[in-house]
This record gives sequence, C-alpha cells and structure tokens, in this order.
Amino acid sequence: MAESMRGLHRTHRCGELSAANAGEMVTVMGWVQKNRNKGGLVFVDVRDRSGIIQVVFEEGKADADLIAKAAGLRSEYVVAVVGKVEKRSGAVNENLATGEIEVIPEQMRILAESETPPFPIEENLKTKEELRLKYRYLDLRNPAVKDKIVLRSKIVSEIRKSMTEHDFLEITTPILTCSSPEGARDYLVPSRNHPGKFYALPQAPQQFKQLLMTSGFDRYFQIAPCFRDEDARADRSPGEFYQLDMEMAFATQEDVFGVIEDVLPPIFAQYGKYRTASKAPFARISYNDAMEKYGTDKPDLRIDLLVSDATECMADCGFGPFEGQTVKAVVADNFTATRKVIDKLCADVEVQSGRKAYWFRVDENGDFVGGVSKFLQERKEQVTKALQLKKGDFVGRKALEKQHEALLRIQNKNFSDLADLPRRILPIALLDKGVMRSGMQVYNGDRQIGFITSGTMIPYHVFEGESGEAVILNQTGKRSIGLAILDSNTAVGDVVQIDVRGRRLQAVVTARHMRADGPFARPVLC
Repeated sequence: MAESMRGLHRTHRCGELSAANAGEMVTVMGWVQKNRNKGGLVFVDVRDRSGIIQVVFEEGKADADLIAKAAGLRSEYVVAVVGKVEKRSGAVNENLATGEIEVIPEQMRILAESETPPFPIEENLKTKEELRLKYRYLDLRNPAVKDKIVLRSKIVSEIRKSMTEHDFLEITTPILTCSSPEGARDYLVPSRNHPGKFYALPQAPQQFKQLLMTSGFDRYFQIAPCFRDEDARADRSPGEFYQLDMEMAFATQEDVFGVIEDVLPPIFAQYGKYRTASKAPFARISYNDAMEKYGTDKPDLRIDLLVSDATECMADCGFGPFEGQTVKAVVADNFTATRKVIDKLCADVEVQSGRKAYWFRVDENGDFVGGVSKFLQERKEQVTKALQLKKGDFVGRKALEKQHEALLRIQNKNFSDLADLPRRILPIALLDKGVMRSGMQVYNGDRQIGFITSGTMIPYHVFEGESGEAVILNQTGKRSIGLAILDSNTAVGDVVQIDVRGRRLQAVVTARHMRADGPFARPVLC
C-alpha cells in the first residue's frame, strides 16, 4: 500500500550527489530503476530527472524489516529514501555520474506502487513506436528521450538570453487567426460564435511580425509554433514545428547576418553534437558559385567533394553523351568501394537528377580503369592535370546541356543575346532549368541590377523603371506567360514566350524580389 510523504522534504536530486556529500544525511525521491536481491543484500537503483543513485540495504546496517521491504520493490515503484551518503566499499561504477557513492538508508517509504511496465523503461527505444506512444508517460521516462527534452529547454533558454542581449523583444503572436497564402495547407478551427466560419492556425507569423515592424517594434523574436498540413520532412515533424522567428527594421542584410553570427555559433558549440561551430563571419556564397562549385544551392561545407568543370578535357573525347555538352566531375580520393556500390551511386544520381552519371577510377598504378576510361586513355595526362588526379581517386561525371541565356520574342523580334535587349524596357533574369531560384542574378539588358532573394510568385505588379517607364508583370494563364512592356504608359511589346534550356517558364517572379537599392525596386501600383 502506498505511503504518504508527509514530513519528508527532498534535500537532493539523485544525480546531484557526489563524493563531496559523503557523511551527509539526505532525502532522495524517485522511481525504482532496478532491484537486485543478493540475499541479505539488496541493491536498489533510484532514478529521477537528474540521474541515478544506488541505495544499499545490507544486514547489520539496515533493519530486517527495511531489507524485506526493499526486496519487495519492483520496477517503477516510486520511493522516498532517507539515509547517509557513503563512498562505495566495492568497485566504482565509472559509467555512472554517482558511481563513487551510495546511500545507506535509515528510512524508506513507498509513495506509489506500479504494475509491471509493458516494456523496459531503459530500453524503450527498441520497442515499437505504437506501444511507446500508447504509454507515452512511460516513454518519456527513458533517459534518451528525456535528455532530448532537456536539451531543447536549454537551447531555447540560451536563444532567449542571447536575443534579449541583442535588444530584441520576445512578442507572442496570435494562434487563432485568418488564413493567408503560405507553402502548405492550413489547419482550420471552426468558430462557435460564427457558424460556418473558421479560424486558421498560422503556418508562420509573417503578417504579425510585419505589423510589429510598422508599429515601431524594430527588433522582434519568438520561438514560434508553425502549423502546416503537409507531409513529414527530413528536418521537421509533420503538422507542427517550432522555429526561431525574428524580424528587424531599419536593417541591412549584413545587420541580419551579424545577429545570426553572434547568436547561433555559441549555441552549436555548447550543445551541438560535435561541440564546434563555424566562426564569424560566415562564408557568403552566391547562387552561381554554389551551383558551380558544389552542385547545389544549399551546400554542406563539411563535405569537401567539389564539382570541377571537365568540359575542356573531356567534351570531345569521342564518348557520345559528352559531345557538345558541359561535363562536370567530382573527384573522391582514397576510394575503395566495390563495383556494386558504384553502380548503386550512379543509379541514385540518375534518380535524383534525371541524368545518367558516368565514372572511372585511378588504380594503384596510376592508370584509368572502369567506366568510360577507355575514351580517356589518349588524353590521360591532360585529364590528370585538369582534375589534379592521383592514385586511388574515383571520378564521377555527368553531362549537362549547355546553359543558354533566355530567348525572348518581343513583337516578333528575336533577341538571342541579353546584350541586344532594349536597356530601358525589361529586367531579365537568368534561370535554372526554367525555375527562378534564390540568389540568381537579374539583368536589365546586359547589366546586372539585382538578384532574386525569394521564389515567391506574385501574379500582378507594376514597377517604375530607372528612366520613368512602367514595367508591368502579369501572369495571364496557367500554361503561358504574358508580360506587357510599357514606355510612358504606351505598350511597346508583349513577351509571349520565354525558353530556357528548352524548358518553358510557367510563372513570373516579379521585380518586387530584387534588392531594395535596385532601379526596379520602388512600386508604382500593386
């Protein structure tokens, strides 16, 4: 039968005790992790949030009734123990923070009894997820699960402290709000007072933080809940996730970078898996440089596999797929994988990119072997020098269509070169496979006037050009694009087609997304 804890006061958490507490009388409370009965000698591991302490019930040091009571303890019983801390007389457990000490009890109360758990608490990560979620209160007792919750609490606390030191105000924005266009479907909440109408849970506090900026709260942040009806992602849970949300007014891009460089690296250095973080300033990599050097617009800089341009030394090697194409290569040194692994890598690349990958290796004698090596024997020295190859290197390659600049047909006049375009009419963006991407350059004629900072697509916007002309961008249909170009409110042409690398662009990204200091940045009418 459960006993009352009346009259008892916990003096220490289990994991807080150490050899410095030897000789002290303490009161600890927690759950029974293990109970080992050796006949006249009972070892009980008591667990709480801070850790585990071993309690030893031994003949001659504890009453017989107390030893018998300890022998009857079962896993997950809740107990309170009053006793003296002593250094262990036997072997020290180096795997336990309290492994040097034990508690010799004078009193023990059973605060709550427990049925046999459906799975061992300390091993529940091996249990089926359905069972763990059914008994979630047991699952959360597991140290591995508990540690993640504690880690999150510490990280959030550090973020709040650091953002406050940077003079940001933590402002909580509403959860019940109206629907606004975002990247996923909304979760809806029916209104009791307004039948047939619904609230929407915010996918992000975008509108609220913009409202705060216009209200004079020039530095805002919160650990914001985001609700999105979407499939699970690799880096966030489905339905609901939390993010550090911030906004600044009267700030430049470098001001924003500066805050992030101050706030995040110390947190990663303290709580990250590798206990290290990039030092400020972070590397600034343009979209073009990232695609050219890493093959992706979000490179992992911990991976030192770089993309090399092998067009000059391979494009005319006699291998059909390389003829007239841009050839990119990635060199991996000390490569010892089997042919089966290589075939799997090439298959994965083909699935991800839609293009076939090719390869060859440099063997221990310095010869090119495997894959397409037979086409490169006559230019071995040139390829080796161009790619800086050495023995044991593996070279993966892919042929890409040559990048062509946008071809625009304006009033039946073709402009195949950006330099031929009328300078005062239309900002043109170089595209990647028909898609506008963040960081891509924007041109007016042959002169760069900005870059894309967002892929958001707006159907209709009018902007004033550098010489006073109005530029209207209007998406007129799902399968076609119609752009009207005006000079002093007089239509001078319509863009009826945009072809990039043989693929038609299906939407328009407007000049609203150019840099604030660009000539097409000031809206005339929206």
